[in-house]
Amino acid sequence: MSTMVAWAYGVGAEVCARSDDSAGGYFDLASLTKPLFTAQAVLTHLALDEPVALDWLPPAPGCVTVWSLLTHAARLPAELPAAGGRSDVHAWLAARVAEAADRPDWVTYSDPSYWLLGELVAARTGRPLHALFAATPAAERGGFRFGAAPAEPAVPAGPVDGGRQLPHDPAARRLGPSGHAGAFGTLDGVIAAVASWLDPRWLPAPLAEPALTCLTHATPGGHRSLAWTLAGDPFHVVAHDWPPTTLCHTGFTGVSVALDPVSGWWAVHLSNLVPIDRDATPALVARRHFYARAASGLREHDSRRHR
Repeated sequence: MSTMVAWAYGVGAEVCARSDDSAGGYFDLASLTKPLFTAQAVLTHLALDEPVALDWLPPAPGCVTVWSLLTHAARLPAELPAAGGRSDVHAWLAARVAEAADRPDWVTYSDPSYWLLGELVAARTGRPLHALFAATPAAERGGFRFGAAPAEPAVPAGPVDGGRQLPHDPAARRLGPSGHAGAFGTLDGVIAAVASWLDPRWLPAPLAEPALTCLTHATPGGHRSLAWTLAGDPFHVVAHDWPPTTLCHTGFTGVSVALDPVSGWWAVHLSNLVPIDRDATPALVARRHFYARAASGLREHDSRRHR
């Protein structure tokens, strides 16, 4: 599988630099599905303090809320079951939600939390998840597919079936469009999606503060806003050369984004550097070099602008 990389960085609406090996191909966004689409759909349709309630879940009032799922603070497991259909996952999650608790001081990165959020928002609206995702501000300008992408011009990361590029994530592949993974996007699409998080037209001030600032202070890590990591979180991808208010997220397929709501800096790094035998070293090295280079370019841009 040949490696493809697309990247860009900029300030506000300005793109300072960009490159795209894929010529507009669709990258498997993996867990970038969480902040770019699931969180936006949830914030549009659900209340943060709303308890989790579905007809297949046992009553557990006050234990798990939308807020705790968005921040990975519900103490649900890290991964979804390796087998079974939707009804099997419903039964598996029902047992775990009954045992869960809302703990802002305890963060466990959890695919099931976001899969459950997808089920919640789809049930509330009566719309399939792929249609909800397509209606989010992140997807407003297009450049996305949900659940699968055309094999051409998709960037290879997962299996191909019948001319369709399927998600690398096995649960998203097995269960269909999901809240935790399964979106595909082009570089231009992801740039626009990241910018949408700084748009007050859909993210008014009462939501912007919890969405863009740290809500959890778990030890030894777990510094999260609604959907994003902040400095101090083990999954945070930028170093001290970025502002301390920078938000980040990564995906297992070698994709990541960063944005700072204060300075307006943002950066997008897409690749198909899927960890082999779960060794993420190549993706981590590429990511570290890119965000350092982006920070240098953005500082130079700011200095020129203020001369």
